[in-house]
Amino acid sequence: MRETIKVKIKRYILAPLWGATVVLSLVSCSEITEVEVSNARLANKNTDVYGNGKGYVFQKSPFDANNYILPNSAQSVDNWVSTEFVTDNNQLIDTCTIYAYDEVLNTTTNNSCIYVLENDASDTIPIQSKNGGWGYTVKAEPEEFYQVNTFYHSDLIVDKFMYGLYLAHNIVHFPIDNKIPPVTKYDPQRTFSFWFNDTGINNPLYIYAMQPLESLNAYFDASNPAIGMGYTPGSPITDYSVEDLPILYHEYGHAFNYLLMNQRNTSFQDGQIAKPDLFSMFYYGTPYKSSLGTLFYDEGGAINEGVSDFFAYFITERQDLGEWAFNFAARPMSETSQYHSANVSKNSGERLKYPDFVHYLSGNPFPDEDVHNAGQIISHYLVSLTEEFKDRCSYVQSASGVDKDTQHARATALTLMLLSETLGEMGDMTARGSDLFDPFRNTGDSDDVYFGSFFTNLNAYNAYLWGHKVKPVTFRRFARLMARNIKYRISDPLIGVCGSNFTVDDSEELLDEYGLLLFRDYDEDTVGTEITDMGTYVLAQDKDIGDFDGQTVDTGFSAYDNQAETAVNELNRKQTVLISKDFIDFPTDASGEPKIFIFDKQAGMQELLASLTFEGQNVQISEGLAGPEYNNGNIKISPGEIIGITPNLFNFSNSQMGGVRILANDWDHMKLDTSTDIHVNSNDNMSAGEDIANWSPCQYNGWPSETEGGIVEDDTLPASEGDCLYTTKHNLVLKDTSNTPEYYPDASQPICMVQYSDTNETRWVSQDFYRSSELLLEDNECLNNPSMSGSDFNPNECLVRILPGGSQIIYGKIDPQNTWQKTLQGQNPTTPVISTNHIIVMEVNKNISPGTTFNCRMRVNFSNCSDCFDDENGNEYPDYMHAGDKPFKLINFSFKVLD
Repeated sequence: MRETIKVKIKRYILAPLWGATVVLSLVSCSEITEVEVSNARLANKNTDVYGNGKGYVFQKSPFDANNYILPNSAQSVDNWVSTEFVTDNNQLIDTCTIYAYDEVLNTTTNNSCIYVLENDASDTIPIQSKNGGWGYTVKAEPEEFYQVNTFYHSDLIVDKFMYGLYLAHNIVHFPIDNKIPPVTKYDPQRTFSFWFNDTGINNPLYIYAMQPLESLNAYFDASNPAIGMGYTPGSPITDYSVEDLPILYHEYGHAFNYLLMNQRNTSFQDGQIAKPDLFSMFYYGTPYKSSLGTLFYDEGGAINEGVSDFFAYFITERQDLGEWAFNFAARPMSETSQYHSANVSKNSGERLKYPDFVHYLSGNPFPDEDVHNAGQIISHYLVSLTEEFKDRCSYVQSASGVDKDTQHARATALTLMLLSETLGEMGDMTARGSDLFDPFRNTGDSDDVYFGSFFTNLNAYNAYLWGHKVKPVTFRRFARLMARNIKYRISDPLIGVCGSNFTVDDSEELLDEYGLLLFRDYDEDTVGTEITDMGTYVLAQDKDIGDFDGQTVDTGFSAYDNQAETAVNELNRKQTVLISKDFIDFPTDASGEPKIFIFDKQAGMQELLASLTFEGQNVQISEGLAGPEYNNGNIKISPGEIIGITPNLFNFSNSQMGGVRILANDWDHMKLDTSTDIHVNSNDNMSAGEDIANWSPCQYNGWPSETEGGIVEDDTLPASEGDCLYTTKHNLVLKDTSNTPEYYPDASQPICMVQYSDTNETRWVSQDFYRSSELLLEDNECLNNPSMSGSDFNPNECLVRILPGGSQIIYGKIDPQNTWQKTLQGQNPTTPVISTNHIIVMEVNKNISPGTTFNCRMRVNFSNCSDCFDDENGNEYPDYMHAGDKPFKLINFSFKVLD
């Protein structure tokens, strides 16, 4: 059953470039979660609960409690409702207990941790305890009962989550011979890094037990923050999503994922933003927060759903989710589930493998690209991993033997520890990866958070762009970090909590069964990037972790300094198929398949623009120069339009490609003609008489040819900064010197170039050259002109501009010897539907003359790529290399602007 959300996202019927109609189709989908419910309400149960803080709650979900018997039967009530301690508080409000070190530290914040209300209406009044208890009955006082029930189970999962982090903290921080640095903060209570906060004060997570929604669902909203457990007012049978307790736990899973992704991005001390110094354990709070996925389909969102499903298993130990909410059609978390319609099992080669099952929805014969469906691969892996810990790990079983519940608690705590370290590193916007890397920060700068050596997400200045667009969370990145943490936290023979009982080979074999052995090495020898001063440029260079300015820095991890990278045992790669990037391209002309789909209907583009955000803000268009009001709906690219582009890529291999990403953001693919001419072509610089920069395209794969303006360099000579063979290590486009905008010599540039013809030749040139030489446009006639972008103005996007919120496409998978369109359609006789995440959004300047030809150099890679992520020596590319061409296949999109 398709799940719904609060945010309406546009989907478009596919139409090829040549003349088909573009039809807009509204559907409900969600950034956050789900759930459709349809069942009956329960009867009353009378018990004395006065003066003791106790109340009536659902101790189990109805499906569990009644053994498949509907709850309106007489025998079901006693099994479903029980009397439990709720709270001694007068309202349904509680503080978090953060466990740290070897003692319990209660938070001393001004606000509370969780706060349950009926709904989010401004006039909602919190319910009060009744004679010192919470004796509200489901039949007589359902609104109050459901709030009490929601609070009880919220308190349960939050406390178990916090205690699991305490166990993780001990495993990660206290071993004497640790081999990899901890991502987790050493002092979570002092830094407030494990709950929602604002200026160093914890904010409560609001939980709305009876949130009225258009379609009955449940959601987590990080911006408030809040969880809404929905119901549909006016429904003939009023049902409540909170009746299905695993759905509540799932929504908390989304909240926990957000916290874990951002545990390194919030560093407050004593209620103030901490000022870091050389060896400080605290950082600034970062300007942006990380999200595990976007509003649309991507692999980060699929991982978010899969991990959130795991949190339901974390509490209940049940391997199915939502039988009650989905009207007896559950989402399984194990191959043994009766709800699978696919032929899967725990046998080798029969698991829910990536990318085969990315589009899989049990009972649906047609492909369904949805984060919940793809997320099942992750939930199945996490549950299987946890079950392996139960069977193999002495830490879980203990020598004297423990009961089943204790085994489950210990095993899930180990998985939570792995998730905490993995998500924390992927979401790190400080670009450090660990507090122990503070010695690599440079000092003496007034705002030195942006300087120093960085080990993840390029650097702090570009961390959001890197972590969400250029090198985002994917199945490959998630699996490799999980495997590395298993290798050193679980399987290390000296300090691993399972040691030889669950080996690195065991880990790799399990990942491989799920098609997740997508990496070749564990990337222990991390390489960082140093930026010493953004005001007066200093050469950037690689730095190994153990060396800083020629001196070895003691990080406290002697075995980690300069540690050699460990390769995956290739004998363990049996189910996971890796494919060369050479096998992805546009379909051939002979195939008859469309290469590009174009969307330019006015109404559709207006709605698409309303959904675009970047860094949490709405995307600003170049009003007056381009806008939907210029769109003519003729499925051509015309002056002034804002258009959507969907490449219909073809998989020429004999295996499935998973997680295909098309990037249209700026990258380092052009060269300054004269290294001393670095000033931006702007009115300010022209008035000052500065020498204006001119850029020429570097040649890749023979295009453009030297006669067409392509720059070719000798690859046998060392590359210097600014050369085509040298990849930028900072990715900064502009700097200010004497109040004049300037480029760095190897600045990243927009992807679209223009074909220019004079009396002697036809060549490809930068947009800035064309606008000044051919069109004679001032900078205020450029897209994203200085009135919008200030000193970040780049005239190389003057004529065609890729909007920042629409610069990436994600396809779940492409079948072998097939196009993406045909993969998405499968055997479905209806026209496939395309979502916003399948569209690159482009502005076209109204001043362009019809007939002008452009070429946009897009970059493509995919999660099971064999040569996208490693260099010729088999080592993982450093993050900065993703500003260049090597981790990608280049796709040239050429088009002519027409009336």
